[in-house]
Amino acid sequence: MALGDNQSSADDVVIRAKDINADAINRAKKEQKPDGGNIRAVGAGLAGGAGATSITTIDFNTQVDVANNATLTADSATATDGIALNALNDLQIHDKVGLNAAGALGVTVATVKIKDSENLAKVRIGNAATLTSSGDIQLAARGTGNIVGEVQTDSGGLVTVAVGTTDVDITPENVVLIDQNATLTAIGNMNISAGTDTNFNRDDYKVHALLDSFAASAIPIEAATAKANLKQTNTITVETGAHVKTARQMNLHAERFGFADMDAQTKTVNWASALGGTADLGGDVTSGATGTVLNKGTLKPVFAVISPSSLTA
Repeated sequence: MALGDNQSSADDVVIRAKDINADAINRAKKEQKPDGGNIRAVGAGLAGGAGATSITTIDFNTQVDVANNATLTADSATATDGIALNALNDLQIHDKVGLNAAGALGVTVATVKIKDSENLAKVRIGNAATLTSSGDIQLAARGTGNIVGEVQTDSGGLVTVAVGTTDVDITPENVVLIDQNATLTAIGNMNISAGTDTNFNRDDYKVHALLDSFAASAIPIEAATAKANLKQTNTITVETGAHVKTARQMNLHAERFGFADMDAQTKTVNWASALGGTADLGGDVTSGATGTVLNKGTLKPVFAVISPSSLTA
């Protein structure tokens, strides 16, 4: 969402209203099919084999961009009115591959990968832009997701070979940039956040990578891998010459802990399991976040404020 085109100073955007709200939202939705999998395959014969690969790639660039030299003014007697600019990426993805193979030699090869090439939520206030609000100013870049990758294989025969991989790799980037010489003034609170809100409600993620393999054979050969990774990068930058002013509370929050619902699990079952052999091999989980607030400009309170027109200091 662009408020102005940054092309010519002759058509600089000017918006004046009681309440200004701009939301840029991207949503990805992929549901598991009710018959047990998004991909299902069966192989049977003297040498029965089944194989499938499912790759889901997210490419999101979600931005609210206030153009250079733009002017946004929210002037209302109602305290709940103000300026709110929000960018959000929402991932709701459950992908499953299910394979069955039977024969003297039963072979299954299954892969599920869910990844992002870009997963950016960004709010930018352009060079020399001016935002003035009689209430709060809220700038928020956030994400959320419920992402599950799942492989299920079932093979039978004298000799079975089961190879399975589940890899879920999600790397959200949330950015709020107040560019050079911009001026933001709020009679209410100044709330700026990346990867969280200013009430410490961090972005909510569930990232699971699951693999379940069953082999009914005298000689089972199995290779199973499950990886779940969530790495968040949250950044707030106030550039040189920018002024951020409020008559109330100044809140700049960039989430840095990266807590999430994470799980990576491989489970392989064969005749040796009943004898205390392989039943659960685990998986690899990585979760973390980097939170940065970088101020090169000026953050300051203002006093004796009556109306937005008085906020010129």
